[in-house]
Amino acid sequence: MADRVSVGGHVEAAPRIVVTAEGLAVASFCVRTRPENDSRIRLPAGSAPGRVLVTALGDLARSVRKAVAAGDRVVVSGVLVLRALDDGAVSAEVHAEAIGLDIRG
Repeated sequence: MADRVSVGGHVEAAPRIVVTAEGLAVASFCVRTRPENDSRIRLPAGSAPGRVLVTALGDLARSVRKAVAAGDRVVVSGVLVLRALDDGAVSAEVHAEAIGLDIRG
């Protein structure tokens, strides 16, 4: 069973878009996130924001090319994938099902 999540934050750099030999568009970008003041999640003062890799496929990836830029505040919903890294850290990825601009400012 996949864990579905929603993540909000700022796009770190311009999304990378590639098209496979089979014609499938793939977009990827990183989102820096920090729980908001009204969040139930509390981080210690001065702690670094989280970094989440976002991947989108097909029509969603094509839309990312047109609508998402570095510095944009976005909300991403999709399937959470956690990967253990060699150094013991954990990488967080979201396989996006929906991506939208967060217009809260």
